[in-house]
Amino acid sequence: AVGAAVEPDGDIHASAEYRRHLSEVLAVRALRTAITRALEGAA
Repeated sequence: AVGAAVEPDGDIHASAEYRRHLSEVLAVRALRTAITRALEGAA
């Protein structure tokens, strides 16, 4: 879902495919962290 929404440019440091994959990984991590914090706050 996130990977389809972003259109990163590639350059000498990272390809567009890598940046797209990274955006997916970081989005999942952010959601997991937010959910964990929300559940801990509800306890």
